[in-house]
Amino acid sequence: MVSIAERKLIIRLRKQQKTVSEISEITGFKRSTVGFWVKRHKDNNSFQNMPKSGRPSSFSDETLNKIKSRIIRKVVSKNEEYSSCNTQQLKDIICSEIKKKITIRHARRVLHRIGFSLITPRDKHIKNDPVVVEKYREDFKKNFNRSFWIIQ
Repeated sequence: MVSIAERKLIIRLRKQQKTVSEISEITGFKRSTVGFWVKRHKDNNSFQNMPKSGRPSSFSDETLNKIKSRIIRKVVSKNEEYSSCNTQQLKDIICSEIKKKITIRHARRVLHRIGFSLITPRDKHIKNDPVVVEKYREDFKKNFNRSFWIIQ
Protein backbone atom coordinates (compact mmCIF):
# COMPACT_ATOMS: atom_id res chain seq x y z
CA MET A 1 0.00 0.00 0.00
CA VAL A 2 1.26 3.45 -0.88
CA SER A 3 1.31 5.90 2.04
CA ILE A 4 0.05 9.45 1.67
CA ALA A 5 3.62 10.79 1.91
CA GLU A 6 4.66 8.48 -0.95
CA ARG A 7 1.65 9.61 -2.98
CA LYS A 8 2.69 13.23 -2.49
CA LEU A 9 6.23 12.35 -3.60
CA ILE A 10 4.86 10.74 -6.78
CA ILE A 11 2.85 13.86 -7.59
CA ARG A 12 5.78 16.17 -6.77
CA LEU A 13 8.02 14.20 -9.15
CA ARG A 14 5.32 14.29 -11.82
CA LYS A 15 5.08 18.08 -11.47
CA GLN A 16 8.86 18.16 -12.06
CA GLN A 17 8.12 16.71 -15.53
CA LYS A 18 9.34 13.18 -14.67
CA THR A 19 7.79 10.35 -16.66
CA VAL A 20 5.87 7.51 -15.02
CA SER A 21 8.79 5.17 -15.78
CA GLU A 22 11.29 7.52 -14.15
CA ILE A 23 9.09 7.96 -11.09
CA SER A 24 8.74 4.19 -10.92
CA GLU A 25 12.52 3.74 -10.92
CA ILE A 26 13.02 6.46 -8.28
CA THR A 27 10.30 5.28 -5.88
CA GLY A 28 10.48 1.53 -6.49
CA PHE A 29 6.75 1.24 -7.21
CA LYS A 30 5.35 -0.44 -10.30
CA ARG A 31 4.53 1.80 -13.25
CA SER A 32 0.86 0.86 -12.93
CA THR A 33 0.83 2.05 -9.30
CA VAL A 34 2.51 5.33 -10.18
CA GLY A 35 0.14 5.83 -13.11
CA PHE A 36 -2.85 5.09 -10.91
CA TRP A 37 -1.92 7.75 -8.34
CA VAL A 38 -1.05 10.32 -11.01
CA LYS A 39 -4.46 9.78 -12.63
CA ARG A 40 -6.27 9.75 -9.25
CA HIS A 41 -4.67 13.07 -8.31
CA LYS A 42 -5.43 14.56 -11.73
CA ASP A 43 -9.11 13.50 -11.54
CA ASN A 44 -9.83 14.22 -7.86
CA ASN A 45 -6.97 16.47 -6.74
CA SER A 46 -6.75 14.26 -3.64
CA PHE A 47 -4.29 11.89 -2.01
CA GLN A 48 -6.93 10.14 0.11
CA ASN A 49 -8.43 6.69 -0.47
CA MET A 50 -11.89 6.64 -1.97
CA PRO A 51 -14.74 4.98 -0.04
CA LYS A 52 -14.96 1.24 -0.64
CA SER A 53 -17.77 0.00 -2.82
CA GLY A 54 -20.02 -2.86 -1.87
CA ARG A 55 -22.79 -3.60 0.51
CA PRO A 56 -22.25 -2.31 4.06
CA SER A 57 -22.10 -4.80 6.90
CA SER A 58 -25.39 -5.72 8.52
CA PHE A 59 -23.64 -5.86 11.91
CA SER A 60 -23.00 -2.65 13.84
CA ASP A 61 -19.99 -2.38 16.12
CA GLU A 62 -22.33 -2.55 19.11
CA THR A 63 -23.85 -5.81 17.84
CA LEU A 64 -20.41 -7.28 17.20
CA ASN A 65 -19.31 -6.38 20.75
CA LYS A 66 -22.44 -8.03 22.18
CA ILE A 67 -21.79 -11.17 20.13
CA LYS A 68 -18.15 -11.30 21.22
CA SER A 69 -18.92 -10.87 24.92
CA ARG A 70 -21.70 -13.47 24.77
CA ILE A 71 -19.43 -15.98 23.00
CA ILE A 72 -16.63 -15.42 25.50
CA ARG A 73 -18.99 -15.85 28.48
CA LYS A 74 -20.61 -18.98 27.06
CA VAL A 75 -17.50 -20.69 25.76
CA VAL A 76 -15.32 -20.01 28.80
CA SER A 77 -18.06 -21.06 31.22
CA LYS A 78 -18.66 -24.33 29.35
CA ASN A 79 -15.09 -25.25 28.70
CA GLU A 80 -12.68 -23.69 31.21
CA GLU A 81 -9.67 -25.80 30.22
CA TYR A 82 -9.58 -25.25 26.44
CA SER A 83 -11.88 -22.24 25.74
CA SER A 84 -12.89 -23.77 22.43
CA CYS A 85 -16.10 -24.37 20.55
CA ASN A 86 -17.01 -25.66 17.11
CA THR A 87 -18.29 -23.40 14.34
CA GLN A 88 -21.88 -24.67 14.46
CA GLN A 89 -22.17 -23.83 18.17
CA LEU A 90 -20.80 -20.34 17.56
CA LYS A 91 -23.15 -19.87 14.59
CA ASP A 92 -26.08 -20.74 16.86
CA ILE A 93 -24.94 -18.12 19.41
CA ILE A 94 -24.68 -15.47 16.67
CA CYS A 95 -28.11 -16.39 15.24
CA SER A 96 -29.76 -16.17 18.65
CA GLU A 97 -28.16 -12.76 19.25
CA ILE A 98 -29.19 -11.21 15.91
CA LYS A 99 -32.45 -13.19 15.61
CA LYS A 100 -31.71 -14.11 11.98
CA LYS A 101 -30.39 -17.24 10.30
CA ILE A 102 -26.93 -17.03 8.73
CA THR A 103 -24.70 -19.53 6.97
CA ILE A 104 -21.64 -21.20 8.48
CA ARG A 105 -19.47 -19.19 6.06
CA HIS A 106 -21.02 -15.91 7.21
CA ALA A 107 -20.52 -16.96 10.83
CA ARG A 108 -16.82 -17.56 10.09
CA ARG A 109 -16.51 -14.07 8.56
CA VAL A 110 -18.16 -12.53 11.63
CA LEU A 111 -15.90 -14.51 13.97
CA HIS A 112 -12.78 -13.35 12.13
CA ARG A 113 -14.03 -9.78 12.21
CA ILE A 114 -14.41 -9.84 16.01
CA GLY A 115 -10.95 -11.31 16.53
CA PHE A 116 -11.30 -15.09 16.75
CA SER A 117 -9.08 -17.49 14.84
CA LEU A 118 -9.85 -21.01 13.67
CA ILE A 119 -7.68 -23.87 14.83
CA THR A 120 -7.99 -27.52 13.97
CA PRO A 121 -6.65 -30.29 16.17
CA ARG A 122 -3.73 -32.26 14.81
CA ASP A 123 -2.23 -35.37 16.28
CA LYS A 124 1.44 -34.66 15.52
CA HIS A 125 3.57 -31.53 15.35
CA ILE A 126 7.20 -31.01 14.38
CA LYS A 127 8.10 -30.05 17.95
CA ASN A 128 5.80 -32.59 19.57
CA ASP A 129 6.28 -33.91 23.08
CA PRO A 130 5.16 -37.57 23.38
CA VAL A 131 3.71 -37.00 26.86
CA VAL A 132 1.67 -34.02 25.71
CA VAL A 133 0.59 -35.88 22.55
CA GLU A 134 -0.67 -38.80 24.65
CA LYS A 135 -2.67 -36.45 26.88
CA TYR A 136 -4.03 -34.74 23.75
CA ARG A 137 -5.17 -38.08 22.33
CA GLU A 138 -6.88 -38.96 25.57
CA ASP A 139 -8.73 -35.64 25.60
CA PHE A 140 -9.80 -35.35 21.96
CA LYS A 141 -9.50 -38.88 20.55
CA LYS A 142 -7.09 -39.72 17.77
CA ASN A 143 -9.32 -39.12 14.73
CA PHE A 144 -11.45 -36.22 15.94
CA ASN A 145 -11.91 -34.02 12.87
CA ARG A 146 -14.26 -31.18 13.86
CA SER A 147 -12.93 -27.63 13.80
CA PHE A 148 -12.69 -25.45 16.90
CA TRP A 149 -12.35 -21.72 17.50
CA ILE A 150 -10.06 -20.29 20.16
CA ILE A 151 -10.44 -17.07 22.08
CA GLN A 152 -7.45 -14.76 21.75
